[in-house]
Amino acid sequence: MLKSRGLRCNQKVSLCEDSQGSPNSDAFAGELVFYSVGSLYDNFSYLWEFEYENANGHQDAHTERFHLKYSFAEAFKLSLGQFHTPIGYWNRTFHHGSILYDTAERPFFLDFDDNSADTSFVMPVHYIGAMVDGVIETNDAQWKYQFTLGNGSEINTGEDPQGGRPEIEPGSRINSDNLSLSYHMSWHPDEQPYHLGFFLMRNEVQESGSLTGNAITQYQDKLTDQDIYGFEASYQRGNIDLIAEHFWFRHDNQTTNTGAYNASAFYVQLGYQLTAPLKAIYRYSQLDFEAGDLYFETLSSEEQYHNVFTLKYDLNEFNSVKVEADQQSFFYGTQGDIYTFRVQWSFMWNNPLDMIAD
Repeated sequence: MLKSRGLRCNQKVSLCEDSQGSPNSDAFAGELVFYSVGSLYDNFSYLWEFEYENANGHQDAHTERFHLKYSFAEAFKLSLGQFHTPIGYWNRTFHHGSILYDTAERPFFLDFDDNSADTSFVMPVHYIGAMVDGVIETNDAQWKYQFTLGNGSEINTGEDPQGGRPEIEPGSRINSDNLSLSYHMSWHPDEQPYHLGFFLMRNEVQESGSLTGNAITQYQDKLTDQDIYGFEASYQRGNIDLIAEHFWFRHDNQTTNTGAYNASAFYVQLGYQLTAPLKAIYRYSQLDFEAGDLYFETLSSEEQYHNVFTLKYDLNEFNSVKVEADQQSFFYGTQGDIYTFRVQWSFMWNNPLDMIAD
């Protein structure tokens, strides 16, 4: 018996005006996400997440996650397929569909890497390969872990067909010169309102373009050796909740031989439940990196920080309306602050249909 466990859909309306007073408004349908999970045989299950996106002037439809899992025990499960990289709290917890989280948008540097019209993503949030994960129970806590091995990332540094910035894609081939390794561990003490975690990732980034397509190096040449590590924390008691993550990057540029570059990104998000359906959220997020870092230069990234204020009203368990103000400020350059105002309705259907397979 295979059962579809949910259908998620966003509707978004955005108005944007920069500090110079130049208006730029947009309205778009957002994303339609199909999510299915089920049991195939004893201890053998699957997950499939498919997204249709209509935003920022382009349309796209693709599988975001698909994997098969075999559970040997609660402490040891093996999965094969395409995943969200288990680095940090947000990318493991909040998948596609903004009904899953309090704000209208993800922290800007954790934007999904398959949106070429967006100008903020910097994380390799998808990978193809294998995952071992589990939960280890002790006398006074739970320890949750994930270990992954898979393809490294690929970037086409040439012209982008969408007219935007290059995308970070999970590698299409696995070999000893293009590997991704990651490890995540989190500690959840019993009867306590918080958790702590740490993570690390070793990722090799290759060129997926060609010199004839204006790429900066040859197809499958290594661009960057990437190390990402950091910590996470969450807290919830009464009407208050808090999420925080900090990421450190180390990039060793392979095409320029100019040595290693360091960078960091973090956010802190505070929520307060004003009434049963109404919640107020504030988030500060920041990205900074050293000049000359090929990885960030290729992605046309800018050092910046955001102040985000959100009011979320839950119409019911499966419908919410969010009103959000986002101040985007840049550390360098002459560009003024950008103020973005969003109104978003997101909703979800649960178990809309059963798919039966013999």
